Amino acid sequence: MTIENSKYHNRIAELRKEKGISQSKLAKDTGLTRQAISLYEIEKREPKLDIWIKLADYFGVSVSYLQGISEIKKPIKLNNFEEWFKNLGINRNDFVHDAMNEKDRQIIEKETPALFNEINIYEFDLLKKAIFNKTQGESLKEYKKIADSINDSAKMSDVTEFTRNAFMIALRGLNGDKKAKECYKEISEIINHYFGYDEFDF
Repeated sequence: MTIENSKYHNRIAELRKEKGISQSKLAKDTGLTRQAISLYEIEKREPKLDIWIKLADYFGVSVSYLQGISEIKKPIKLNNFEEWFKNLGINRNDFVHDAMNEKDRQIIEKETPALFNEINIYEFDLLKKAIFNKTQGESLKEYKKIADSINDSAKMSDVTEFTRNAFMIALRGLNGDKKAKECYKEISEIINHYFGYDEFDF
């Protein structure tokens, strides 16, 4: 998600001051530079994905709260709507959109995108760590740089959804599903061609 030129303002400076620490202290504790912290706070530079996560973990808040999207301060228990409603101060049993009061409806409309932003970031980060754990050499630096530069949670969702679907197709193909097996073969051929593996005769 791109914060720049939006109505949202990150809470890095606010949380740092609440904690009673200087920019230099925050930089030292997180392995960043004081200049970077300063630029993040005045929104002249936007943190990369890994920095958002690192800072959110440091302050003990959700990424969405740190970004200024959500009012829910503590990290959300992802995929748990009961906890989400509890944090919003809304009784889920009363959740009938047409019957809700205007205040509750506005809270839901604001926090729903924040929830999915949090889920997308969480899933993308898990996928990134799982795959990079098995990636070696110079290519790791290249891919990590690209992954860390993505700030749009919709793009993160696209990547995780594509990977999830490809994984499911592979599993179904291995389990004897003819359609999945043929699709898996086509995907493999495209991948091999892209990386040039089909140019080698093993």
